[in-house]
Amino acid sequence: MFSSKLSVDMENSSRLDYMLNELISGRLSQRIAETAHLAAARHMYQAALEMQSHVEAEYSTE
Repeated sequence: MFSSKLSVDMENSSRLDYMLNELISGRLSQRIAETAHLAAARHMYQAALEMQSHVEAEYSTE
């Protein structure tokens, strides 16, 4: 039980070290920014599709 907990703690520690190194080097922050841009673009695309659908529905009823 103790050795498995220690193994998990060491694994989490190495992940944290990796993330800190990535953050310090700027790569992680760059990936976070890219992900945020993609999420915003996806949201804008979905909103445009909905707007197009509403306009087409309104146009077809006229």
